Amino acid sequence: STVEYQRLQEGCSRYEALSLSLGRKRKEAETTNQFWRTYSGKTTDVLRKPQRRLVYESSNKSLTLQNAGRFSVNWFILFNDALIHAQFSSHHVYSLATLWVEPITA
Repeated sequence: STVEYQRLQEGCSRYEALSLSLGRKRKEAETTNQFWRTYSGKTTDVLRKPQRRLVYESSNKSLTLQNAGRFSVNWFILFNDALIHAQFSSHHVYSLATLWVEPITA
């Protein structure tokens, strides 16, 4: 009947949405795991949390700190809950709950 067909369609749609969502979460977890393996050490070990997921990191991207010295080395790591600014052996953690970003206007 039509009602049964609609229920079957709805069930299939929900299953497909769940499958896509789980696939994205698995990819996020795998990317984060690879990041932790690649950048293991004291600096990153203190940042490691089971629920934390990597969004972006600047080691191979063009991202610079405004007014930074010519020889300064800055590394930015964006997680789902924090922005990390690392320099040499120190780092600063900025919670995304209290952080906002504004574009630089020329």
